[in-house]
Amino acid sequence: MMRQTLVASILLNSLLIGLLGYLLVRAGGCNHLRLRLAPSEATHYLHRSEQFQQLPLQTNPIVLLGDSYIAQAEWQELIEERSPILNRGINDDQVQGVQARLPEILRHQPSIVVLSVGMQDLLLDTPLEQIEKSYFELVKNIQQRSPSTLLVLNNLPPINEESANYTITNQSIRELNIRLEQIARTAGIPYIDLHSKLSDQSGNLASRFSKDGIYLNAAAYKTWKDLLLPILAVRPPPSPPVPQLKDSIQ
Repeated sequence: MMRQTLVASILLNSLLIGLLGYLLVRAGGCNHLRLRLAPSEATHYLHRSEQFQQLPLQTNPIVLLGDSYIAQAEWQELIEERSPILNRGINDDQVQGVQARLPEILRHQPSIVVLSVGMQDLLLDTPLEQIEKSYFELVKNIQQRSPSTLLVLNNLPPINEESANYTITNQSIRELNIRLEQIARTAGIPYIDLHSKLSDQSGNLASRFSKDGIYLNAAAYKTWKDLLLPILAVRPPPSPPVPQLKDSIQ
């Protein structure tokens, strides 16, 4: 009798563990759980967002806007040909998070906004249709609220599925990129195909562009810069203010 009870208990516990594992995978895996429960990420987001709001107003800057891919590059030094350049990337930001930050971005009346976001939405297992809808609303909002701004849309780079321990796949990234390209075409804005430039023959993020299979290195950002420069050249940098002569000599 005791043996039967023990066997039943083991089977029940195994079923519960299997069910919990299944639910965790459905929710986005361990990475999803870590992102949801890590207070440091939320604190970092708030601190960086508040810092942006306190920084001085700039005149017609180029704004690099998005998530970790934007945040982790020194754009002001990388694109030394143009100034001012504002880095408005925040690690792990999502499409709707960028939407919420638009007032701070648009207060500068940027000449160009370079947008790259969406990987975090995939990591959190957000349906593609929902990401596409949020992305379209974001693009439309920028165009309506700042019609003189040139909006540039980047697609998402690949990951190396063999070395990056994430639940997303290059297939899901490619499917989202197809939707992003359609948004750019509909909105009539430049679209940068970063994905194909960073891919190897297998469709993974090429090893020369990353150490861990997801975050980009200096060579990847140099490639990204080379793709951006021809588009940035369409809008010349703002002229410096002309000194005003006084009415009379003191």
